Amino acid sequence: MNNREEKRRDILIAAFKIFGRDGFYKAKVSDIAKEANVGKGTIYEYFESKENVFEEMVKFGIEQYLKKVTLLIYEEDDVIEKLKKYVLAEKEMMIEYGNIANIFFQEADKIGKEVREIVIKARNRKLSLIEDIVKEGIKKEIFKNIDAYLFSLAFIGGVHQFLVDEIRFFASNKKVYTIEDFINLFLNGIKK
Repeated sequence: MNNREEKRRDILIAAFKIFGRDGFYKAKVSDIAKEANVGKGTIYEYFESKENVFEEMVKFGIEQYLKKVTLLIYEEDDVIEKLKKYVLAEKEMMIEYGNIANIFFQEADKIGKEVREIVIKARNRKLSLIEDIVKEGIKKEIFKNIDAYLFSLAFIGGVHQFLVDEIRFFASNKKVYTIEDFINLFLNGIKK
């Protein structure tokens, strides 16, 4: 990575901190510059506007996350372990970048079409990852022949709610559930 790429990365990492702390509208480019240890003018050498910094920050974060989760999943041979790794990666992402996700959902209508499209593409890539795992499990005769897309939708939604309960609501339930509990329920269902 050359110096220009490093500086751009430093700015994006600083943007995560500032946008996460202040929200999109209260965040200032000068605060991002200060956090990145660069001058305010330097920000504009790399980005056209605060909106562009936010858009590129979202792209950067999603790409980093998808690279990480893809590597974690594909280093495993066992499909159930792959699903567990996905849940762990989602948990790490929610802990590290949860504030940015909250900003996106609270201010999405004002942030812009480009950022929404980036998030939709990322969602579709995550669905494809889970679909691939399910199809592999079906092929290996570990899973029943089910609709992989429908399972992926339900699984990703379930993972999100499971982690929100654990991380954001601090396991509001009296019992603390593990990832294994979640995977077991999902794979074995409620049927006797």
